[in-house]
Amino acid sequence: GSGDVIARATNDIAVIQNAISNGLASAVRNVVLSAGILLMIFITNWKLSLVTLLVMPLAALTIAAFGKRIRLQSRRLNERIGELTAIMSETLRGIRIVKAVTMEETQAERFSRKNESGFEASMQSVQATATMTPIVEILIVCSMVLVIWVGGMEVLAGRITLGDLIAFLAYVGMITHPVTSLSQTWSMVQQANAAAERVFQLLDAETEVKEDARAKELPPVRGHIRLKNVTFDYEPGRPVVHDVSLEIKPGETVALVGPSGAGKSTIAGLIPRFYDPTEGTVEIDGHDLRTVTLESLRSQVGLVSQDTVLFRVSIAENISAGRKGFTRKDIEEAARLANAHDFIMELPNGYDTVIGEGGATLSGGQRQRIAIARALLGNPRILVLDEATSNLDAESEQLVQEALDRLSQGRTTIVIAHRAATVQAADRVVVVNKGRIVQQGKHHELSAQNGLYRRLFGAMAVQDVDFQSAQVSG
Repeated sequence: GSGDVIARATNDIAVIQNAISNGLASAVRNVVLSAGILLMIFITNWKLSLVTLLVMPLAALTIAAFGKRIRLQSRRLNERIGELTAIMSETLRGIRIVKAVTMEETQAERFSRKNESGFEASMQSVQATATMTPIVEILIVCSMVLVIWVGGMEVLAGRITLGDLIAFLAYVGMITHPVTSLSQTWSMVQQANAAAERVFQLLDAETEVKEDARAKELPPVRGHIRLKNVTFDYEPGRPVVHDVSLEIKPGETVALVGPSGAGKSTIAGLIPRFYDPTEGTVEIDGHDLRTVTLESLRSQVGLVSQDTVLFRVSIAENISAGRKGFTRKDIEEAARLANAHDFIMELPNGYDTVIGEGGATLSGGQRQRIAIARALLGNPRILVLDEATSNLDAESEQLVQEALDRLSQGRTTIVIAHRAATVQAADRVVVVNKGRIVQQGKHHELSAQNGLYRRLFGAMAVQDVDFQSAQVSG
């Protein structure tokens, strides 16, 4: 989910950053210090040095065992942080719904449960680190006791002097701090290791579509779309689109209708190549979409969706959407065509007004018109519209509908239709059910047939029916 991705891109990277900036410097210092002290220990008395080293394998095994536990708990903690971020993100994004259906307590309980689980994982990781360090210190003290005993015997036998033994013990005492610090650094490395696994999973994630190394630029298109025997499944063996063949002529407006979950959005998503078909081909002007560059394809396909995404940048930057080569005049012209120019000029800084997160400072109709201006700016030959006028007030809906009509004029348009008026205006209606095309034709032709279209939208000639809320029978 998006919350987990955010957590991986922030918290997990911060853990890795801390291990590199703090742990790496500490590790280098302590390794050099330990090596120097070990050298002096061996120079002072090699026999006693071997006695000292007897505990080293035990210390190493302790560090390895606790390190594994720390890594597992750190991974669990990072997963919980991802889930917490997801809950916060969806709650804030849908705050009106949360308040409307009094879900505050439920969401707070969900957050609390995940928080408790994350705290538990964090405490187990801290506990493992807190246990490992004293065990390593005890082993070093045990080695000192052993050295005192063996060294004392050597002094009594006259093989070494008391001064040699005291010097040796001083060096062994000096090595305690760097070795203990290294065990703590190892704990930090294990936490970073767990975070790195999650970050690399994200970086290595396969994109849904891959651009072929030999992909060519798609030349300016007329907008002739052809789907040939297209099947698509998100999960193998469970197709959401099944053996769909569809031809859309240049400049034609085709309305996709059907019950929720029928596969309309998936069919529309194949045009800008958000997915590749599992079987069959999708062509524009005879070019298989898998053979052309994504940039040259998507620059010729305009998209206006139900979920209008606006960024925390200026209105002008939202319309240009990072595309180069457009002047302020081009942006204003697109806004005029989208019925957006007048309300933009009334904003505090006009086109330079920075909008709030998710377009919070704008109404639904205003957000939609900025999205239409964004789609118009590139002057695309093909449009994919997930019509979203159903939640707007009458005045906004009229302005948005006018802009949509202007946008689709002379362009090949695929509209996922929720409104009867859109279907009546379309050149052709394609009825989708359970991933298949079950009917197609003009509105009046389909209304006369006794099929799914008629059952869904029998009343649309009299009143404007919201297709999504229409009851499907049979």
